[in-house]
Amino acid sequence: MGDQLGGAVITGLVVIATAWMTVFRGTEQKRRCGVLMVLIVGLLAGLPVAGIMLVLTQVAPEGLGPLQTALYGGFVSSALPAELVKLIVLGLYFGGGRRGKRRREIGPVEGARAGAAVALGFAAIESAFYLALEGGWATALLRAVPGVLIQTAAGVIIGQAMGLRRAASTDTFSVSRAWIQAALLHGGYGFTVLGMIEISYLQLVSRNNLTPLLATLFALLIVITAISATRLVRIFRVVAE
Repeated sequence: MGDQLGGAVITGLVVIATAWMTVFRGTEQKRRCGVLMVLIVGLLAGLPVAGIMLVLTQVAPEGLGPLQTALYGGFVSSALPAELVKLIVLGLYFGGGRRGKRRREIGPVEGARAGAAVALGFAAIESAFYLALEGGWATALLRAVPGVLIQTAAGVIIGQAMGLRRAASTDTFSVSRAWIQAALLHGGYGFTVLGMIEISYLQLVSRNNLTPLLATLFALLIVITAISATRLVRIFRVVAE
């Protein structure tokens, strides 16, 4: 119970820090309430997604190997439902105000902020889900730092694409392509984390040396985290300017 509480505190602090850096910093006062509401919607929308994740986890096919289990958990029961609901929430957010002043305010910057806000809500719920399911400081650290960054980057990719398309009224930037990129980023993260857990357990039970495979998965996690952090810095550096 103590490690779960500590993990929840760490995750909460990372979510708050990331929210300030990506969503609220540099945002006009009159818009902060709006993005805060989007974040709250992300939290609320994350609750049924957590339920879906639990159901999909329970009905996972039997006889899967460690990496197959990680692929199923990372993509099927986590990334795909989460990113689909994010797309729906952001679609509803951008659905109003098709003309006039509201029309001119919508763009890639607002889209990036909205995407980050929704994603942070989802990241908080998903981290709580895995902490309750697995517990442990390793889970807390893996979910708090890289997990929040990668989820935020995935939301920003979708939000920025939708904002750009909404402002330009064109199909030049494919939202579907952005969604695929976000799902691959999120799913790749889930695969590496679950893969490390599965391989660590297999190594403990079988007493085989699977350290090279663990090191490969860890290196992949670092690469995915670096890509996400770079994407966030690039986008929000422009926002700050």
